Amino acid sequence: MGCRMRYRTRILSAFVFAAWAAAGTAVAGARLIDVAGRAERGGARGGSALTLFEALAPGERLVLAAGAHATLVFDDSGRQFLLRGPGRWALHGDAIATLQGAAPEPLPVVVPALRPPAAAGARLAAGGAAMRVSGAVDLAPWPDATRLLAAPPALRWASAGEGSRYKVTLATAEGQALVEARVDGSPLVLPAPRRTQPGMSYAWSVEVEAGPRQGARAFAAFSVADAATQQQWAALRPETDAPASQWVLYARALESAGFADDARAAWDHVRAARPGLRLPTTY
Repeated sequence: MGCRMRYRTRILSAFVFAAWAAAGTAVAGARLIDVAGRAERGGARGGSALTLFEALAPGERLVLAAGAHATLVFDDSGRQFLLRGPGRWALHGDAIATLQGAAPEPLPVVVPALRPPAAAGARLAAGGAAMRVSGAVDLAPWPDATRLLAAPPALRWASAGEGSRYKVTLATAEGQALVEARVDGSPLVLPAPRRTQPGMSYAWSVEVEAGPRQGARAFAAFSVADAATQQQWAALRPETDAPASQWVLYARALESAGFADDARAAWDHVRAARPGLRLPTTY
């Protein structure tokens, strides 16, 4: 594993650990960041199946079925190990005792106590934390109430019915008008001179001017990360063929930093690469 991947994993893990601590999660054991096949919690708590990011406390046992493998990361030290089934192991501090099967394979990735890079950038426009709709139809505008790493190339919304015509407006959080267009349907591709910029917040609306839901209107707001934050996250993004554990950490880190839409895309990558993996997310 190269230096770049080791650095990337340290920072991503720091994001995830910081999120666990902020949520009040006890940071005293270990967690799975990749698993294939049957993985169970052994010992007094019984043989319950384990999923990604589920905590294992010191002294607990991990059981893998034949053909299964798992990557485990310790919360305190950041040490990572690859386990291959069949086998049984017990956690002791930041080490793993082999009870049956092959010895753990230490991975050359150690996560020190690093502060994650600041997720700087503009906040959502005031009042933009929730989409507001008038009329009897949910136009589901996107993007809305979210922080984005990159500027959206287009604005999208749900159809209000056949034959509808829409008025779409886009403005800065300060009220400077950027786009006003009338279109027959979604999406509205933003012209290059009018695309959103890094480090800015925006408000936009879509109104049904003609059609069966005439008068329905939705208001939305979003922000775009500043250039420095975009560069930081570009450096942290795993290679396309990187191990699933790296993409899992990347997706979880994006969630922790508030980039929900970008996290959703990262989870989609994990699903495509590992369709049988049970993911701890509602995306």
